[in-house]
Parts: sequence; C-alpha cells; structure tokens
Amino acid sequence: MDPLRLLCLNLYRGHVTRDDLNDLLDRVAPDVGVFQELTPPLADVVADRFAHGSLHPAPNAGGRGIASTRPIESGMLDVPHRPAPVATLHPQRWSQLDRPLGLVNLHMTHPLAFPPWRSARHRTGQVDGVLDHARENGDLLVVGDLNAAPGWPSYRRLRGHFEDGATLVADRHRRRP
Repeated sequence: MDPLRLLCLNLYRGHVTRDDLNDLLDRVAPDVGVFQELTPPLADVVADRFAHGSLHPAPNAGGRGIASTRPIESGMLDVPHRPAPVATLHPQRWSQLDRPLGLVNLHMTHPLAFPPWRSARHRTGQVDGVLDHARENGDLLVVGDLNAAPGWPSYRRLRGHFEDGATLVADRHRRRP
C-alpha cells in the first residue's frame, strides 16, 4: 500500500511563483496539501491540482487552505486572529487509514508581532482552540506554520499533547530537526 503523502507549505506571502509551486507539486505528488499564506493566483494552481478541499486565499499572509486528491470533510476551527482550516480523512476513501484522521492547518500569530501582549493572547487562544478540538475529535495532525521553536510556550503546550513530526523524522535519520 502506498503511504499517504501530505505536503505542508507556507507560500511566503505570494513570493512563490506559480511555476515553482507547480514544479514542487509535480515532484512531491502529495495526496493532501496544507497551505498557509495562500494568495488567489496560487490558490488557482492548487485548485487545478486537487479536486477536493477548501481554499481560503487572501492577497496577504492571511490565506489558508487544505486540498486533497480524494474527498474529505472540510471546515473551519474558530481560533483567534486566523481561523484554522480543518479536515477529516475517512478510511472509506483513504485505504492507508484504519480510522478517521483529522487535520488542523494552524498558522499561529508570530510571537514578536506588535503589540506583544496581543500576540501572546492570540497564540494562547489558538493553542487552546486546537487542544479543545483535539479532545473532541480523536486522531489529529496539527500542521502549518506554528511560528514557534521548542523554547516558546505555545510549542511546549502543543508538545505536551502531540508528538513533533519533524523531531520524529530527524531522529529516525539521526539528524537534527
């Protein structure tokens, strides 16, 4: 059985070109794409490549979406500052799965955004929302641009409930994340 291929990509406020995105999607051939900083022109590229999902492009860093080659349930998780696209993959459509798998596309507020008290409040609320969603929805992957390193409180809170995929892969290959 082929593995489920998931690509998470911050499109850097539209600085990624359409050609670059097409080339990357050709090379990686993901089953599911999770995008942050999704602009309208790049959302067109994604929509041409994936038949399912929910895209919410914006002309600035606020665009997000989850796209899929097979049907998924899509929705939005209401968290402060940047609502998070969510999706559920069901084993009836995804032979790689033996039970439903939830995805959250979280693009956390940058910790150094001004004013810092507002940024901290947003980040706390974003993590609270994800943890509440996890308690209600079983198996869950939180992917996206977390704007957090291991020293940040938001990372530590999430790490208390989830494993860090980058760390797991790095350990497997005896590398640093």
